[in-house]
Amino acid sequence: MIENFKSYFRLFFIIVLIYAASRVLGIFFLENNWSFIHPLHIPLWETLFSLLLLIIIPLFLYYYFDKLSSFLNNKFAVPAFIALLFFAIWFFRYDSFVYGDGNIRMNQIAMAPSIFLEWFEFGSLFLISILYKLFSLFSFLNNSLTEYQANLKSAYNSWITFSFVMSFFSLIGSFKIASLISKERFNQLLYTVVIFFGAHSLVLFGLLAIETAVVTFSIWISYFCMKIIYKSSSKDLIYTWILFVLSVSFYFANIYMLPAVIYATIVAKNKIVSDKKKALMPAMLILIVSLFLIYLFAQNNFRFAQFFLTIDGLNPNSDYGLFSTTHISDVFQALFLLFPQIIFIFYLYFKKDSDRENQTFDIKFAAVLSVSGLLALFVMNPIHGFPVDLPRFSAFLAPLSILLALQLSKVNLSVRHNSLVLFVLTALAIALPAGYSGAYNKIDNADGYLESYFEEKPQFYLSGCHAFRDAYFFRKEFSKADQWEWKLPIESQDFLNFRGCTELLASGQDAAALKILYRIIVQHPYWSEVRYQTAQAQLNLNRYELARAQIDTCLIISPYDKEYHILNLQCYQKAADFSGGYDAALFAVALFPKEMDVLTEMMAIQYRRGELSFADSLATIILENDSSIVFPLVIKGFVAEYEERFDEAIAYFELFTTKAREDDPDVPIIRKKLNQLVLKQSNKQQ
Repeated sequence: MIENFKSYFRLFFIIVLIYAASRVLGIFFLENNWSFIHPLHIPLWETLFSLLLLIIIPLFLYYYFDKLSSFLNNKFAVPAFIALLFFAIWFFRYDSFVYGDGNIRMNQIAMAPSIFLEWFEFGSLFLISILYKLFSLFSFLNNSLTEYQANLKSAYNSWITFSFVMSFFSLIGSFKIASLISKERFNQLLYTVVIFFGAHSLVLFGLLAIETAVVTFSIWISYFCMKIIYKSSSKDLIYTWILFVLSVSFYFANIYMLPAVIYATIVAKNKIVSDKKKALMPAMLILIVSLFLIYLFAQNNFRFAQFFLTIDGLNPNSDYGLFSTTHISDVFQALFLLFPQIIFIFYLYFKKDSDRENQTFDIKFAAVLSVSGLLALFVMNPIHGFPVDLPRFSAFLAPLSILLALQLSKVNLSVRHNSLVLFVLTALAIALPAGYSGAYNKIDNADGYLESYFEEKPQFYLSGCHAFRDAYFFRKEFSKADQWEWKLPIESQDFLNFRGCTELLASGQDAAALKILYRIIVQHPYWSEVRYQTAQAQLNLNRYELARAQIDTCLIISPYDKEYHILNLQCYQKAADFSGGYDAALFAVALFPKEMDVLTEMMAIQYRRGELSFADSLATIILENDSSIVFPLVIKGFVAEYEERFDEAIAYFELFTTKAREDDPDVPIIRKKLNQLVLKQSNKQQ
């Protein structure tokens, strides 16, 4: 007994020493060292505090073991403990949305009155859209905010609420699993900490990302799967599958749990132990087949292709392939940064007295789920750079802490010694996130940390600048937002070329601009603004099919952008496809019912379709809501002329030529039409 107990403590000290030493060695001797440089970008007291926690927590739990055990038998102890942990994640919450595509997620809601509930994230966005509508009711009471600012604030509150609700349910689920593992109240709470603050800790602090739902469903599905493994129940089995289907409808990435759920189902349905042991093979087969089908789908789907790494890599990070040394290094760095306790997992599995052939079925279930999560981490493409996407990716590592807790519960030590091992792992679970989370949840620390990464990987400067600019703008730190905006043309050659193309298009040099734009598209296939400019240039050259390809791609990448929908309608008009334009206009108006420029395009299409009364009605609505838009005057003039109300037509055309800009291409045409009508009327009167 004593030997085993001491070996765990030796392993604890070895992990701490390796973890600390790697920070120093990584800073000075490694080139790709983003996971080691956190101490350089957070206050010194945070690093010292995390080291202090490693010492204080085990000693505190050891010396106050009896008193704490007695106190925790109180019926109010568990709610107080859960409230304390939830307060901790709220206290250390993110103060910005730099990480996890936060700025894109914010604009996704704030830019359009209605949200696309796309199938692969339907449940999550449905819930967030409800929250958004509720917060919108209150945000407009603040008269000091513009409509866009109010929308942004409502979007932020919706996402942060969603995130913390998911974290709260993750906390409850962690306690439920701990209650299955141990019947001792004190140990239950320690297991809760070990499970809750696992490799996924970065997700818990209010990350603006759908991946918060991945952690919650991973924990709760694990709970129900463990229940049916321990005691087969048809009701719990139904609950398990209902919860799994719900999780996939919330976010399709939760499909990664399918092999583990199938494994648990096979084990639960079989009564014979030898048949239960055979459940591992179909689970692994499902894992391989699922991965193959997902890659097959992504290969034929432009939107999904960007999320999965290929062997050759994807632009703009074309040298970052699935098995490239940089990618493998990033994965190992992520694992060792977030969960060095994985060394404990391997130790418990490979130690001499471990019966690997007869591992309990709950441990095998957690192992299957962990392998699926690790595989998900390995194949996902870090679109914005690995440290930027790390908080999102870490959600798929949630099963590792469940696996560790289950392994610990099977350790053959005395009750006292088992608790002591649990003390040191509790210390690791709390102290490690405290040591690195400051570089993520505080934007001032993230600023220097990520800038140093972007300097090493300039291909990520573009998205990084946008993320920091938007985050600082939302915080009303405009000088810092401007600093990141100004870095774009300095640090990103492609952005500088893009800006040059804007000037070429403005001067009418469309063909010259296209040569550069297509080169940028090759390097940045998912940069929608470049494709938007390309479509504009092709429309100017009357190449409608080539413009259509770029517009459709823009709408795939950014389906909420109003300007892309307007250009789409203009393309239909120039190509004289008014039937297709009408369908597209209905969709755009449904998305942007209050946007007069969208209604203006709808009006133009209706006029060209011969729906004159409808076009005239739309023109009236537009002029009543926004008198600065002058094109409706042209439509009303043409309708009046068609109906032989020539005096009204002249009045509308005169008002248009007065209010329109001199460089408006329609002005000469309407002036000519006006002169013809005036002459016609004067001849008629004579």
